[in-house]
Amino acid sequence: QVVIVSPWVTMKAIEDDGLVPLVNAAVQRRAKVVVVIDPDKVRENSGLRRGVEAIAHLKNAGAVVCEVANLHAKSLIAYPGMIIEGSFNWLSAQRTAGDRYLYHEASWRITGSQAPAKVQEALDEYKKLGVKLD
Repeated sequence: QVVIVSPWVTMKAIEDDGLVPLVNAAVQRRAKVVVVIDPDKVRENSGLRRGVEAIAHLKNAGAVVCEVANLHAKSLIAYPGMIIEGSFNWLSAQRTAGDRYLYHEASWRITGSQAPAKVQEALDEYKKLGVKLD
């Protein structure tokens, strides 16, 4: 299972990372891909940033999209052995050098013996917010 938590979503980020074929390939390998977003922030990005369109592409690729209001967390979880927590907006951050909105981001990656417990803590937190992970 892969869980991507990113309040904002832009089509540019989805395209820059080639995420649609990656999600589709993971789903074909029987992985569950869960994308957690803030619906209001995605709608804010529905104009030039094409957030609503990006979500449709992820759903068509097989991702399960869950909405959480007032979301600000940014997580990337590969169950059970890896979690990255930090400031990077996985599905919206700029990736082009010199871009006006390219920011310094900092995130922590946890793997090894500590990872399963930290992954479970994060999953439990998202479940409390109503995210369907099972």
